[in-house]
Amino acid sequence: MSSERKKRVVFFGNSDLSLIVLKKLIYEGFSVLVITSPDKPKGRGLQLLPNDVKKFCVENKILFFEDENWEIVKTEIQSFSPDFFVVASYGKIIPERILSLLPSERRLNVHPSLLPRWRGPAPVQWTILSGDEEAGCTICTLEKKVDSGYILVQEKIKLSGDEDFCYLSEKLFGLGSDLICRAIEMVEYGNFTLTEQDESMASWARAIKKEDGFFSFKDRAEYIWRKMRAFCRWPKIYTKINGEIIKIHELFFKNKKVSEGEPGKIVDIEGDIVWVICGDGSQIGLSKVQRPGRSIVSGRDFINGLRMKIGDILSP
Repeated sequence: MSSERKKRVVFFGNSDLSLIVLKKLIYEGFSVLVITSPDKPKGRGLQLLPNDVKKFCVENKILFFEDENWEIVKTEIQSFSPDFFVVASYGKIIPERILSLLPSERRLNVHPSLLPRWRGPAPVQWTILSGDEEAGCTICTLEKKVDSGYILVQEKIKLSGDEDFCYLSEKLFGLGSDLICRAIEMVEYGNFTLTEQDESMASWARAIKKEDGFFSFKDRAEYIWRKMRAFCRWPKIYTKINGEIIKIHELFFKNKKVSEGEPGKIVDIEGDIVWVICGDGSQIGLSKVQRPGRSIVSGRDFINGLRMKIGDILSP
């Protein structure tokens, strides 16, 4: 940092995406105090495990506190005397008594969407699900109402239509890590404008639920393709075939319409990919499939296991 004293940042984050921003702040020379969440039970054994941010802090001896008790957190933040708050993929509401410790323009939120579009906890997934032609990242002030703050800086990127959640979220938080450093510098030098969001343009990216991963062959093929890309990390996508819940780990989309055949009909097999008609007449190609309690297999091996062939119907 060019100034005499390192700028002090209280960083709020929990996920691997938070780490992209946190590492950038550390690389740029900021003094950082991290606020993160306590260990949570994970896996089949429900073993208590730290989140990615806490694990990183422990391994790299970075000062952090858990957000179990906000009064203790408040005291620690006051002792740290921060210049900025930065929030990235935190997933929690920060109490007003914490927010009030700094003025609005020094409480900054890294949000992976073009606000006011896709406020809320799942902006990247809804960007993909909705077939948006562009995405982006916004640095806005942190206010009581979720993702409603004044915009300091925003940058957009064009989408090809092939991006999945894992790729796009990393790209957007990478962009956000650069933008947050720019925003901090703008505020420090007083060279910034706070732009109010247009409430009439706001849309809500609700949290994703496990059941959102379900699809039917009666759905549009392109929408199933979007679901697979949006839910590649969690909850994956699944359907019901012959009374079994079948997970689809990889599929492809073909916009070529088939003139005859009901949804679920197997129309072609190309290598290991099984092409199936969907509700709008276009097709999806099942590439990696998993039956309950079994290993992931190719689409071809899957239908062979069901003793099915071209012309048969994959029905519930």
